[in-house]
Amino acid sequence: MEGNFRGAGWNVLKVIWGSRWDALLARDTDNHLKQRMEEVVDGDYQTYKAKDGAYVREHFFNTPELKAMVANMSDEEVW
Repeated sequence: MEGNFRGAGWNVLKVIWGSRWDALLARDTDNHLKQRMEEVVDGDYQTYKAKDGAYVREHFFNTPELKAMVANMSDEEVW
């Protein structure tokens, strides 16, 4: 859909992440989280929202650096 509007000459602003990510992003000094957010495809995001926090923790936060970022968060907070 984004491509259709761009093709029609619209300036498209794409908002994917909500403010709930702000605290984690503020701690992401090495850009591990930002890189992960940019590399995951849309279908995976939809799967994360259909699953629970334990699944998201295992599959999205899937490196030692990312796991450390959410180590003190509950699965509910991660989801």
